[in-house]
Amino acid sequence: MSCNNKSTDSTPTGPTDTTTTDPAAPLKGSQYVGKWYEKTKNDIKFEIKQDGSIDWFDQTEVPASASGTNVIKERDAVFKAAFSANGQTTEIVFTFTSAAAGSMTFQVKQPYSYDVVKK
Repeated sequence: MSCNNKSTDSTPTGPTDTTTTDPAAPLKGSQYVGKWYEKTKNDIKFEIKQDGSIDWFDQTEVPASASGTNVIKERDAVFKAAFSANGQTTEIVFTFTSAAAGSMTFQVKQPYSYDVVKK
């Protein structure tokens, strides 16, 4: 028996780990952090920040933000957030098919989606 046994666990930890352990901010430090654009245009749609918050863009302005604690993880790559602006609330579902592609769906009477890519 040795007193200097080192762990052989190869699970990544620290800043290189792209998963979050903070249930209150499921996108915090995730692989999805960055600016996301409409796939067919160069229009920015949203930005996921390091703290897990999301800014939703309308053209070049930021009409609304959701704090990281207001983002709900629904499934592995599906997150929902509620944005409030001008007295109205809009719920958006973000579905990621990879670290750089996915869609955003507005949950309104007639839902509509944008295909998005991270640049």
